[in-house]
Amino acid sequence: MGGQSSESTTLIRGKRERSEMKLGGGMEIINITQCDLKRTVQLSDTAKKYVVTPMDAGGSEGARSNSPAPGGSPSTSSGGGVVTYTTTSIDTGERRDMFGFKARHVKTTTTIQSSPDACSPMNQKIERDGWYIDFSYGLQCDINREQMMGGQYAAGGCRDRYQFKQVGTGRDGYPLIETTTMYGPDGQVMFTSTKEVVELSREPLDASLFDVPAGYTETTNTQELYMPAMGPGVE
Repeated sequence: MGGQSSESTTLIRGKRERSEMKLGGGMEIINITQCDLKRTVQLSDTAKKYVVTPMDAGGSEGARSNSPAPGGSPSTSSGGGVVTYTTTSIDTGERRDMFGFKARHVKTTTTIQSSPDACSPMNQKIERDGWYIDFSYGLQCDINREQMMGGQYAAGGCRDRYQFKQVGTGRDGYPLIETTTMYGPDGQVMFTSTKEVVELSREPLDASLFDVPAGYTETTNTQELYMPAMGPGVE
């Protein structure tokens, strides 16, 4: 992405997923998704610390609808408009053998457009061009999109409504190679990124990889994960 490369490893076991991403300077980001506990864990092997984030941190949809908005409250919130996500998926009909699977070539375009009275005006387009397979790995951790966006307020308590439309019969799946391009309001490319699977294994995985290691300390400050405490006398 943006001319920079990174390498990541994703491990999946039942309803848990571990993602390890190696960045420059020896920095590594480790995230564990625990669908069974409805939470994510971000940890650092260097600092021996971790941060827990509940998936329902914002509460239920009803609770979010009634919670006060920054700079106002539901009773004083001002209008809002509609933000429409339209996703068009096309299966090109092309097929390719990859890692023992039959991959399909699918192109997907998502446009995000808001009505004139929207609190947060949007006019964007996202294109995804990739090769996908049916790879059943048991992880069921999806969160309803409307629920995720239902509690988003703009300044003054203004809140938009979201609607989603699906066009076309193209079906993606697990991406083995995928290029994503985002366009701004005037059609210019904002960024492009490509991810590619270079190795895929179905070997059994140890359950301990998907939990917090013994001896690690919990913190609420994410910065502590990547800024380990300096030695005595150093400021």
